[in-house]
Amino acid sequence: MPPEQKIYNASQSSKVNYVYVIIFLLIVLGLIFAFAPSFNKNKKTTGPSVDEKAPDENVVVTKVDLKNTTGQDKIPQGFPLYIPLETNDAYESYTMDYKERNLTQYSVSYQTSATVSQKYKEYLDVMTKNGFEFAKDGKNEATGFLLGSKNNDDLTVVISRSGEKTSVQISYLDRK
Repeated sequence: MPPEQKIYNASQSSKVNYVYVIIFLLIVLGLIFAFAPSFNKNKKTTGPSVDEKAPDENVVVTKVDLKNTTGQDKIPQGFPLYIPLETNDAYESYTMDYKERNLTQYSVSYQTSATVSQKYKEYLDVMTKNGFEFAKDGKNEATGFLLGSKNNDDLTVVISRSGEKTSVQISYLDRK
């Protein structure tokens, strides 16, 4: 008795593959509709959506006039002076005062010719020397990110390469 031979039918195989592809696509679409709040209008979400307005909050924003100031005058009033800044190439400097929450955020951004690695080391040293504590994810040299806390205040430093210069963005959150 000769061994049984199976005949391969190409059209039957492609129909089976087509059915599997359709089933897979239906499952993916079902998951998208089930888990994406923008597709499911009846699903309740937390926080405001794009169409909703966040509640008003009493915030006073004070921008420093960088064009008509020099040196230390480019630093927002109240910014901790032990945090090093290169004010000559500052491109952003402001204070946000959240009166109802007793919070003030000081922010300064500038460009420098120093490397990301040099600035990261500088700010890591300053923060460590001044008693900032870092959470598990508070230090990441690869991304140029530092986040430390001291006396319930937070210092965030983001360092990145921007063309031929290095951009340094600093935010100090003062909880009064």
